[in-house]
Amino acid sequence: MTIRSFRRLLSTRTAASDWIFIEGVTTFGRHGVFDEEKRLGQRFVVDVKIRLNLRAAARSDSVEDTVDYAKVFATVQRIIRGEAKNTVEAVAGQIADEILTGHEKPEEVVVRVAKPYVALDGNLKSVGVELRRLRDLP
Repeated sequence: MTIRSFRRLLSTRTAASDWIFIEGVTTFGRHGVFDEEKRLGQRFVVDVKIRLNLRAAARSDSVEDTVDYAKVFATVQRIIRGEAKNTVEAVAGQIADEILTGHEKPEEVVVRVAKPYVALDGNLKSVGVELRRLRDLP
């Protein structure tokens, strides 16, 4: 076995493959490039996935061994309802950063922010962004 294949095997044994998800957080905010978006506001829909090792939580049945999704939900709502930003990229980035810095257990977070009602000439379901952030990377 090469060192490279040993490291790959080791990383698959130690990396968590468990996920917490929060889907469809629908909150009113005032983010957007156009003045009308900031003045009138609109609905945003946010999905969050958090990768972490849930083995201890599954055994202990204790919130102390996991991430409290009520706190994550509150963070998402506060950011969406908070200071207006121009882009959904900035909104999603702030959500991801605060989840990683505010909780010690997550190894990775995926944040999807969608704007379902966009003033574009045509039919579409929504526009948005999905960001993936790892704890070890900026």
